[in-house]
Amino acid sequence: MEAKIECTACGWKGSQKQMVEIPMGEDRSVEVCPDCTHEEFYLEQLDALPLRPILRLVQRLKGIYLQEKHLLLEDCKAGRITELDFYSIVARLDCDIEALDLRIVGLENLESNGVSREAAHS
Repeated sequence: MEAKIECTACGWKGSQKQMVEIPMGEDRSVEVCPDCTHEEFYLEQLDALPLRPILRLVQRLKGIYLQEKHLLLEDCKAGRITELDFYSIVARLDCDIEALDLRIVGLENLESNGVSREAAHS
């Protein structure tokens, strides 16, 4: 006899074949029944997660932008791009970096207050 598995969303019990496995990141997954709306359940679970992964992602993105500025400066000094191109591209990068800085500050403030993704959206 096949063991019954409980739906993580509604509690219904069914066989492994009846359940749908939803990946929840890295090594974690959950089982839900076919009647549950998988997308809604997944989004609810995702929204309940802390903001730390998003904050790390934004911080890494800022690092990539800063690295690109440095590489552009090297290209300009080596004559691979013109000074006009350099300043034009850097001006756009600086706008993006400023926006990332604001996002980082906002996420840090939300995270320090214990706010989840779901609460941050409201």
